[in-house]
Amino acid sequence: MNAIMSEWETFCDISYYHLWRVRRKNERGFNDGYHLQNGEEAQALVELLNRLERERDEVTKDLEFRRELYKVQEQYLETARREHDEWRKKFELSVDAVEIAARLARAESERDEMLEALMKIEDVFVDGEDTYEGWRAMGNIAKAALEGKV
Repeated sequence: MNAIMSEWETFCDISYYHLWRVRRKNERGFNDGYHLQNGEEAQALVELLNRLERERDEVTKDLEFRRELYKVQEQYLETARREHDEWRKKFELSVDAVEIAARLARAESERDEMLEALMKIEDVFVDGEDTYEGWRAMGNIAKAALEGKV
């Protein structure tokens, strides 16, 4: 509010039974303001009204500052939420990648075990002299490989 508008004044109003009048400095109407019995009360009221308006103006400025601060904080919060969501998506993708890598490692391990079993079967097949014993040994090797005991 304009400083001139927020200032109050007092004077002895001769036209109104010599009562003391309290009004804003920019008001000139006949019914604007208040009439009091003595000058001390009028001066005390002026000081009170001026002090209250200054406090109101300070509080209004503080409120406007806090509203602006709130808007800035809201923007930062929205940015943080957006970044959080982006990182969460990246983390979920990385967790999926870790899970896929673990599955791949298990598959490679199983492949290596089967390859080792096949190599043993090949050795028995190539080096075997007794066909029945060779077939039985190859069957046991394959069975052990499938049960994961190789």
